[in-house]
Amino acid sequence: MPAAFPNPRTSDDDSPIQGRTWWTAWIEELIGRVTPPCTRVVRLISETFEHPPTWRTRLTLRTHYLVCCYCRRYDKQLHRLRRFTVALPEHIEEVLPDQLSETVKERIKEHLRDSA
Repeated sequence: MPAAFPNPRTSDDDSPIQGRTWWTAWIEELIGRVTPPCTRVVRLISETFEHPPTWRTRLTLRTHYLVCCYCRRYDKQLHRLRRFTVALPEHIEEVLPDQLSETVKERIKEHLRDSA
């Protein structure tokens, strides 16, 4: 197992490349050496929400996802959360019906629309 991926494989690991044979172990080790560690990948994923990623960043992330199901799942979860929060301004009355005044609700809606 390469040093960049110290997590043991779990039974639900669905990574396309798993070091089961000498060939896939060699590819996994190579990818582990050329891509950043998971802690850096998590930062890169978060940065993609601030500004569009470059082609090199996208390539790095996708290459890392070939051997790391955990980072791929984290990326999917963040994108789902993003979609849910973008839809929130339309349904804020359902979430906070009696707790906020109408002016505060409108300010929250405007802020969420501007940030999306």
